[in-house]
Amino acid sequence: MPTSAAVDIATKVLIKARMIDYRMRLGSTDEENAAQIVAWAEVFDGEPVWPREALDAVAAHYKKSNAFQIMPGDVLDYCKRQPVTSSPEHVSWFLDRWAQHPWSTAIEELVGKPIPGLEPDSNDVRDKPRLIEQRRAFIDKHRGYFIEQIMANADRKAIEQ
Repeated sequence: MPTSAAVDIATKVLIKARMIDYRMRLGSTDEENAAQIVAWAEVFDGEPVWPREALDAVAAHYKKSNAFQIMPGDVLDYCKRQPVTSSPEHVSWFLDRWAQHPWSTAIEELVGKPIPGLEPDSNDVRDKPRLIEQRRAFIDKHRGYFIEQIMANADRKAIEQ
């Protein structure tokens, strides 16, 4: 069974697509509609897909002349091409992904400054599980700050260009 987040995204995507494209069929019963939502959610589950980007994918898809009916893969493809700063949810996903890499500076690079709390206290590969747990806890504690800083840093870079 897909996660509730994947089901929520699938529901919103299908509603928006049906509002735009008369060819997007509704099931003849509530059970058929629910099954279609679950089928789309199963494709989205565990993939890099976020609410804002998924809905933007529908709009982008139907801006093409003579667009075919949108499919879940179209949404996934669009989401994968978006920058990390496309939404706070995408930034949060990025933080979770890079929490698994204790010696990486990817988070600091997006924040735009060093973050002492993310510095590993060991370079020994045997300490990796402990370092990942420390890093994950630190990120969880300061997630709001990181998201805010990364989004603001992206805005600053856009203004400077």
